[in-house]
Amino acid sequence: MKLIDIGINLTHRSFESDRELVLKRAQEAGVTTLILTGTSVKGSREALRLVQHHPHILFSTAGVHPHDARHCTEETIETLRKMAESPEVVAIGECGLDYNRDFSPRPDQNRWFEAQIQLASEVKKPLFLHERDAHAAFVHILKPYRDQFTAGVVHCFTGTEAELKAYLDLDLHIGITGWICDERRGQHLQKLVKLVPLNRSEGSGFRVPGSGFRVPGSGFRVPGSGFRVPGSGFSNVSLFCPFCPFCPFHLFRCFP
Repeated sequence: MKLIDIGINLTHRSFESDRELVLKRAQEAGVTTLILTGTSVKGSREALRLVQHHPHILFSTAGVHPHDARHCTEETIETLRKMAESPEVVAIGECGLDYNRDFSPRPDQNRWFEAQIQLASEVKKPLFLHERDAHAAFVHILKPYRDQFTAGVVHCFTGTEAELKAYLDLDLHIGITGWICDERRGQHLQKLVKLVPLNRSEGSGFRVPGSGFRVPGSGFRVPGSGFRVPGSGFSNVSLFCPFCPFCPFHLFRCFP
């Protein structure tokens, strides 16, 4: 079975010492394709450069995360458009709204989220989406364009059952990440994940909150959670939810 990690932060400095080893372990664990997340123009360029050194294994996204929306301009969107011309760039994002931390003013988040939805619609590539404590505004901006963009993943979903159903009604894929293993904040996801059809779930490598970045190949046990993936538990190695190793291959079209 081929697995694809659709949201790996492999350009992060925490991987500087063992990036190639991480890729080797991922391949050995059956993760044959990985998609690097772009969260800014700089980060998207770095991701694309790394991808071009590993053809047919790595792909990337191009976008501006809501945390960085305050730095966005029309020139930013044009730069993302040019990057999206590369066949290695398979989605627009990570983009969306984050009203939890509000690192960027909400009007900026709203404006540039909509601009990236429009961009994805124009270039006919899926959206890699981020939403935190902003469901109503997120749906209000996204819904009018739903028949214009090809597909989308609501990455790292942590919301309510009603919010989950609203995203499924919009024919979006759902990302259930390591948050599900958080004993304080993620227990509700253990019930909600059962509502996500297997062909609509994003089962990429993930991080357990507070544990640092991780990618597939070794393991981790959360005390009392019932979740376990065999392995050594080293930093910068993958872990998977045992019931969620599924990935929407067709969504990002990384395979022939």
